Amino acid sequence: MKYLLIILFFSTILISQTKPIQGSIFDEKGDRLFNVNIVSKPSNTGTQSDDKGEFIFEIPIGDRQIILDHIGYEQETLDAILFKNGTSVTLTPKVLELKPLDVTGAGREQFSPFETKNSVIILDTEELAVRGFVDIGDALFSEQSIVMNETMNGQKSISIRASTSEEMIYLYDGIRINTLGDPLLDLSIFSASGLSGIELVKGGHEKALSSSGTINFIPKLTYGSSASFTQQFGTYNYGGFDGFGSIGSSLVSLNGGIGEGQFSQFYVDAEKPEITTSHQRQFGHFGIKNGHNLEFRFMGFKNGKQFQNDSTGNSVSVDMENIIGKMIHSSPVGGEIIFFGLFQNNLGSESTNSDTINKEDINNGLGFSFEKPIRSAMVKFNGETNYLSSNWVIDSSAYITKRVNSIFTGSFELVQPERDQGIQLKDVKIVLSKHLISDTPDSSFDEIMDTETWDESSSMFTGSIVSIMSQKRIMLYTNLGNVFRLPSLNERLSNRTRSINQSTLGLVPEYKKLFEMGIKIENDTEKPYYAINISGFTYQYSNKIKQVQLTGVPIQIPINFGEASLSGFDSNLSFSSITKWFNFSSSYAYYLFSDPMAFQLQPDKMVRNKITLKIKWFQLDLIHRSESARQVTSINSTGTFLHNRLDAIKTYDANLSLKLKFRDYKGTISFSGKNLNNESQELNGISLFDQRYYLNLGLSWK
Repeated sequence: MKYLLIILFFSTILISQTKPIQGSIFDEKGDRLFNVNIVSKPSNTGTQSDDKGEFIFEIPIGDRQIILDHIGYEQETLDAILFKNGTSVTLTPKVLELKPLDVTGAGREQFSPFETKNSVIILDTEELAVRGFVDIGDALFSEQSIVMNETMNGQKSISIRASTSEEMIYLYDGIRINTLGDPLLDLSIFSASGLSGIELVKGGHEKALSSSGTINFIPKLTYGSSASFTQQFGTYNYGGFDGFGSIGSSLVSLNGGIGEGQFSQFYVDAEKPEITTSHQRQFGHFGIKNGHNLEFRFMGFKNGKQFQNDSTGNSVSVDMENIIGKMIHSSPVGGEIIFFGLFQNNLGSESTNSDTINKEDINNGLGFSFEKPIRSAMVKFNGETNYLSSNWVIDSSAYITKRVNSIFTGSFELVQPERDQGIQLKDVKIVLSKHLISDTPDSSFDEIMDTETWDESSSMFTGSIVSIMSQKRIMLYTNLGNVFRLPSLNERLSNRTRSINQSTLGLVPEYKKLFEMGIKIENDTEKPYYAINISGFTYQYSNKIKQVQLTGVPIQIPINFGEASLSGFDSNLSFSSITKWFNFSSSYAYYLFSDPMAFQLQPDKMVRNKITLKIKWFQLDLIHRSESARQVTSINSTGTFLHNRLDAIKTYDANLSLKLKFRDYKGTISFSGKNLNNESQELNGISLFDQRYYLNLGLSWK
């Protein structure tokens, strides 16, 4: 009885030291908010608002603050001592929780350099245009530790982490534009005109689980009036121009542009140019928004190319047409939803001393994406279906195939609110993807390529830890995945019609297990800015699809290679002074191959260094580029393997530009030199990595 009285006595004291707190929580529209976290400080006593937006709980009388927190809204802090029961609290939407609908003069960035759990590089296309790059392929090759492959017919493709062209994913405003018919995207037909930026992502991610690299073109969507024109001259009889114009207001934008370019190449010791290439580009963008949370976009571009090699008789003609419609709606309550439609018509012809190919690929695609914050979690769903019709004529034989490709991806992410200081688990995410693909060839060539249906799944797990300090942020991240890649129609057809070994006929899906760990460090932009990204990875392939090169012709035969592995790391460092007069960036990559034949024309070491000096109206760019030797193994008509190599390279580029501004006008004059140390090489009689000079003139108004 004595002990019971003591317990009751102390319980009474404790009760007397607490007080009830009750209230209601609303959003800016007056709707009730449920599942809001309410915490009393410093005791950390807490509760959540119910489905009516109401809350009631007991807090110690010594507490000083009541904190209301909900993902998608700004955190609210109330005075616990002065708080009156029955008070209604309105939370302000946290706009930055969702991607902004637009950036001034730009489209939507899809990847955050710090937040994305991959190495992400964003390139400013205005800077690229000033420095006189002929096309996007040359620009990317000079900027980052990536490989650019140029075929004998002038096609340029890049490789990230030793990927093949078919492993690369190319996006336009976040929508894939390289089809599963012929996924090779010739970067020589793209320029910086019509783009506000380029995002380069290394490794697989939510938008492309199986990819080793992704390029996202950010279209220029300027809400306002502006115009620009650039003219280029250069060695190899190069001449080209790009024009851009935009009219509109803060809510409506209409812009477009055209561009052309032409240059020649020489065989070593040739007296006259024997290789000519010309490009044509047109694009148009239309955007309209309500000024708050809704935007409609209509984007289209058409790029063409003609290539002629008089010495070998090889010729290529390409016309790539894309039309994209997109609706974007976002709100703190309903999340973000995107609907899009895609039409593609790709025409191409290729003539070699082996055969003549005419291609027509028509693709119609529909898709959506949805993301919604729920308490301390983020739920995302993506769906897309493409209807591809391929009509190819090889010599006199016609091959018609229809491919239906449906992809559904869902992810669930747990997100911890960032603290001002200390180390914490930032987020964990699981991504699941389902692919349904069906190939239906025309009955006239059933014996060449069978009807095939695939039902495959991919999965990926990501997680990160973040450390927030007074002047910098550090993030450790990891990616684990079990993914696959289906052979494209081009690979299936090439394997069936060109294989010289019956045992290699037929292709099966390529599977890849991936593991990646990385660290990102970024400091306060008000100080001398620096950012560091170091990533280590390993890929384990099963049934890897390898491209076997035919000797003397720009033809590759895909076959399933079997087991293969790739390990390595890549790093990026950038530094800028407070006033931005001095900028330095460096990238380094090192790879280990299980078999070089499975990773053709891939160097195992790459270095890129760039220094930029800005003094008043002048800007000087110095670029150092080096990479180790590359190996390529080809096979001749008798089945004999021939081993060739490109030697290691070390080149130096420079650009000097003068920028002048008068009222609303801006003029630019720049002079660029490529491979100033003249370390050119010869492959099949054609000079590679040769020395070039360009003069660039630009004028813009805004």
